Amino acid sequence: MNELLLFHAGNRQFGVALPLVRSIQGAKSLFEEPADGEHEPSDAEPPPRCSHSYVRMPESEFPVPIYDLSAILGGSLPSESSENRKVMFVVVQDHHIALKVDRVERVISVEKDRIELNSPVFAGNALTWFPRVLKHDDNLILLLNPGGILGIKEEYSEDDADLKEDDLFQHQEMPDEEAFSSQVSDDEDIRSVENFADKEESEQDFPQTEPTEEASFSVADIQADEFQPEDMISEDIPEYPDAEILSLSEALQTGETVYPEIPEEPAASLVSDLAEKKLPDPKTLENLLTHIVKQEIVSDMILHILTPHLEEAVEQEIGIVKKIWLNKMKKKRNEK
Repeated sequence: MNELLLFHAGNRQFGVALPLVRSIQGAKSLFEEPADGEHEPSDAEPPPRCSHSYVRMPESEFPVPIYDLSAILGGSLPSESSENRKVMFVVVQDHHIALKVDRVERVISVEKDRIELNSPVFAGNALTWFPRVLKHDDNLILLLNPGGILGIKEEYSEDDADLKEDDLFQHQEMPDEEAFSSQVSDDEDIRSVENFADKEESEQDFPQTEPTEEASFSVADIQADEFQPEDMISEDIPEYPDAEILSLSEALQTGETVYPEIPEEPAASLVSDLAEKKLPDPKTLENLLTHIVKQEIVSDMILHILTPHLEEAVEQEIGIVKKIWLNKMKKKRNEK
């Protein structure tokens, strides 16, 4: 049996492996400054409880980066008031991070076969953040890999459909259930997590890790006066002398393939149809935007959550088309 902690962020439900969670605190208590006389006087003033991007771990002076999952995953302000929001402190290998969520729901125990690997259709950051999905009560719940926020991927074989419990929980020790205490309001039926890290561990000098930033491409760059086409041309771009770069709508109307060559993908039938200039049926196109997990179709809710990552993938594809276009333009100028 695997124990998972369910929580809400951006008005949606997610899960995380319970052994990764070290403590749950009320966001209000962390972000508010202590009242005068609340702490004992000392020669050195204690550090603030929270800054814009860091928060102090409970009962320690150790600051850790904090991420607002409600804003990141929901893309909008949470429906829950700030007074009810929670901060989960989780540990990933040698890193501690804090995750701000709308609310923490409950702990559930599930069989290992209820958890599936997520579809490779969601590549890049989407698959790094949510490598697994849980089927529970006729719903599909994305399971967060906190290490994905730091760019740490889960190690597993794509050919291995069986989950390994050690991989899911990343070799974290399970705390005793008797040590759990209620830090959430009584009306929320939940077993919350106390700080199980001992004092020696909390005082270690863990390295700080900032969120990674990936370069993005804007189509407007093509029209910019200061844009230098030669800077974007790569020698390893393949030549397609007879290929025309068409928009998706033109390709569907004319039956032309969008790309001269399409690598092998899970939707092999669609690739074959496009290569032979056959117009795919609407159902096949619809299947590109869905993923089947044991005959269960992932709802469009998941697509909405991963929209920023899908947009990033589209921008990368536009970048490839841009390079091919610039290469063609350079060849035409050289021919003249």
